[in-house]
Amino acid sequence: MRERIEAALKAGSEADDLTIRLEEITSTSISFQKDELDSLANGKSVGGSVRALLNGGWGFVSFQDFDNLEGRVRQAIEHAKLVSGDNLKLPEIPPVVDEVPLKAVRHPDDVPLSEKVGLLRNYNSIIMGYDKKIVSTIVRMDHFHQKSTLATKAGSYITQQKLKLNMQLVAIVPDEDGRPQNAMGLITSMDNYNTVAGKEKLCEDVARKGLEIAAAPLARAGTYTVIADPELTGVFIHEAFGHLSESDFIYENPGWLDILVLGKRMGRPILNVADGGTVQGHAGTIKYDDEGTPATKTYLIKDGILTGRLHSRETAVKMGERPTGNARTVSYAFPPIVRMTNTLVEPGGASLKEMLADIKYGIYAVKPHGGQTNFEQFTFGAAEGFEIVDGKIGRRLRNVAISGNLFRTLENIDMIASDIGWEDHGGCGKGAQVPLPVGCGGPHIRIQECIVGGA
Repeated sequence: MRERIEAALKAGSEADDLTIRLEEITSTSISFQKDELDSLANGKSVGGSVRALLNGGWGFVSFQDFDNLEGRVRQAIEHAKLVSGDNLKLPEIPPVVDEVPLKAVRHPDDVPLSEKVGLLRNYNSIIMGYDKKIVSTIVRMDHFHQKSTLATKAGSYITQQKLKLNMQLVAIVPDEDGRPQNAMGLITSMDNYNTVAGKEKLCEDVARKGLEIAAAPLARAGTYTVIADPELTGVFIHEAFGHLSESDFIYENPGWLDILVLGKRMGRPILNVADGGTVQGHAGTIKYDDEGTPATKTYLIKDGILTGRLHSRETAVKMGERPTGNARTVSYAFPPIVRMTNTLVEPGGASLKEMLADIKYGIYAVKPHGGQTNFEQFTFGAAEGFEIVDGKIGRRLRNVAISGNLFRTLENIDMIASDIGWEDHGGCGKGAQVPLPVGCGGPHIRIQECIVGGA
């Protein structure tokens, strides 16, 4: 195959830049709902793409067979000729020949399907049988294994593999008004099926929390001091700030250059935010992006100051900055665009106890549960919420949601804990490209004057 790929690249010698990407993905999805096996699917996807740059115009072709790679290259170049360009010259990156293998402890593809179904059936029965007030469940397992080959006209030839396994455990209990309330447990692994085994206790915890959430009082709407747990911190920084750091957004919305000018203060000196595929063991971990640029660690905010943003080769040259290894694609069917990898609020020096100490009344928001952003405005639901009363975590609350202006919220982060946690379960969406594996992490953070929605 390598000889065929290299021959196809030579056929595209007139292109200024040329990339061939071939991919194979195997996937499995199993889901129980209430008492039934709701869905079961195995899939295999094979395909490839050619992306060509000529005189500043891009051509892109995707396909599902590898029989005529040279013809695909010529087709992409012809497409590029039809696009009016601006003589774009991409920054050179040293060519790399490398193989990035998968090091799985126990690959889920090696586990019999009957074993997986039996595991989920057991978990589902534990949750469903915990209490008659539990009216339904969702018990779901998804895993995929991606093998990709990237070859460039400049001489790179990179093969990479990636595995991701997700399990979702949900108990559904109606509240006093009959509205369904959810409690959820999530498990994610990048290398080991055994991670999802032996989770009977977690199933019981999910069922118990479902009952507690349904019986909890509604949060009172108002402005409070809020402490976010590590997983909520990670998703907040990804959704509310990370997407604004993707340079295609900034380049395509020039007004934001005046708002997100490098060197601008974004928070207190304790605030540090970074993105990097080099962080090991998480959903966004990569060695090379989908242009062949080595992954890096990029500080977006350092000591409270906006210091960087995320780039592809194209956005880097257009904005006079350096590529950061953040050109990613969800599959062979799409060209790479600027995407996050693992986005992290770095730990500080406080403890949770210190954060709680001087709060007379506040809110402790735990784990993300949906949300939306609209430029600098955001709203996030918390999967679990609790009162903070006189420096201690108190009773459980229902329907806790936090919202506000991103920049004001960043400025109001006045304490950052020394712990750290990650949310690797979800997939990021941008345009039609979803779900892209990403990691979101951080410590507990304390936010002054945070808007909380509720009753």
